[in-house]
Amino acid sequence: MTETPGAGEGEGTRTRGSIARRMLVAAAIWSAVVLLVAGWSLQAFYRAEADQQLDLANRDTLVTLANAVNSDELGEAQFDDSKLPKDEKFGMTFSGRYWAFLDVNDQAQMTRAKQSPSFFEEPPELPNGALANALAHPGETVQVDAVAPNDRLVRVGLQAVTLSARELPIVLYSGIDRTAVDEGVGRFTLRLGIALGVLALGIVIGVVVLIRYGLRPLHEIQDKLGDVRAGRRDKLDGEYPGELSPLVKEINTLIVQNRKVVDRARTHVGNLAHALKTPLAVLKNEAKGTDRVSEIVRRQTDAMTSNVNHYLKRAQAAAQAEVLGARTEVKEPVEGIAR
Repeated sequence: MTETPGAGEGEGTRTRGSIARRMLVAAAIWSAVVLLVAGWSLQAFYRAEADQQLDLANRDTLVTLANAVNSDELGEAQFDDSKLPKDEKFGMTFSGRYWAFLDVNDQAQMTRAKQSPSFFEEPPELPNGALANALAHPGETVQVDAVAPNDRLVRVGLQAVTLSARELPIVLYSGIDRTAVDEGVGRFTLRLGIALGVLALGIVIGVVVLIRYGLRPLHEIQDKLGDVRAGRRDKLDGEYPGELSPLVKEINTLIVQNRKVVDRARTHVGNLAHALKTPLAVLKNEAKGTDRVSEIVRRQTDAMTSNVNHYLKRAQAAAQAEVLGARTEVKEPVEGIAR
């Protein structure tokens, strides 16, 4: 049975992806998730802080409005113009700063309003349920987003206050244009996205460097195994990380075991050769006659001797070819052939 050299090499193994690629993809996905969550959180925190600044401005205006309103004996609201907010923007049309006193009925609907000139005679607009929410929590400030008369978004603060001799409360309204704040949040989000993108790129580059550095000992083992197979070294030597040291020891043990197995095979083959040569030599010496039987015995013993020598040489060559770390000198045989 003829065997192809190298047949079966690597049989039973197959390449399944790449450790480096797996680590890189896993690190990239995890970094992307973490950075996206961090970016979304930072943007939400920044927006909340910006809204809080608007809410504080509305609360200050509501305090001023509360000091500027009272009621007479009939329950009619009375306003002290000298105590109204003094900011010039409240007197400029669609300036982005608004105040109002809202009269409401028992259905939580606005009936009339005294408002700042910045409304330009347009009534305040509120989202559904905003007035009812403010009336349900008298004395508390309710903050909502609404639309100004010029169709721009405003942050609105509402507070229901109860006046003496008046059955229904009056709702104080303070609004501030949030366009500048939203634009600031947009700029912050853009810059944050750029910064996180640069950070993500840096993380990926760092992971690539770490992977190459971390897998370097494995590449060294691969190169040294090639040297062992080519006969340039006897075993894997050098220093290795603690995680790879057991693997290197097992490989070196396997190399030594391989040599021992081949050496035992050589010994057995040599013993077999010697065991066969002696009987063959005896048969050959005994077959010196000229009769037909002696001729047949001599011919067969010569053939057997030739076959034994031939297969002994093949066994030795195969043993040296298969043993790890074996080298064959070819200089002398080649010179002999050349002569």
